[in-house]
Amino acid sequence: MKYPNLLYTTVLSAFLLVPFAIGYLAPTLEPYPAVLLPSWAGRIKTTEDQIDFNRTAIYGRVAGRDAWTRLSPSQFLNPVPREFFPPLAQRYFGLSPIEPITHTIKGGAVIRIDAHKVSEEEIRNAKQWLRARLNGSGCDDSVLRITQEVATLRRSDGAEIAVRYQNDKVFDLR
Repeated sequence: MKYPNLLYTTVLSAFLLVPFAIGYLAPTLEPYPAVLLPSWAGRIKTTEDQIDFNRTAIYGRVAGRDAWTRLSPSQFLNPVPREFFPPLAQRYFGLSPIEPITHTIKGGAVIRIDAHKVSEEEIRNAKQWLRARLNGSGCDDSVLRITQEVATLRRSDGAEIAVRYQNDKVFDLR
């Protein structure tokens, strides 16, 4: 072959054309985000030596007591990646209203994705899975608490100064 690099370049260009086209026509549907920041696409409020940031947390009730313990999302949801937890909690655990997702692409066309209708069997299976996870964490398996919080940290040493609960839902898993 006289120009092998031309062939490789053409194949690579064709392969990369699809994500480029998606990113250009509908940036919100881009399959490969370039940068993941601690606050995702939002901002972190900073003042002097303090940082405020939003987080979504999972709590289980300590077995035999009326106290809650914070659970690690990565351990609790394993094998589901922890990055999926905040959108799952907001959308499917009622922390935000469920509305159709709409994306406007260049040229004015709108793509609309309706919310998935959850069947009774899927709800039963999810409750059973969550109960098993709570049992494995040493918690009471009948209730689960999911919160949206604003945590205030000290910048100098990373110590947690305060937590404000903005949205708090307790789920009966029986």
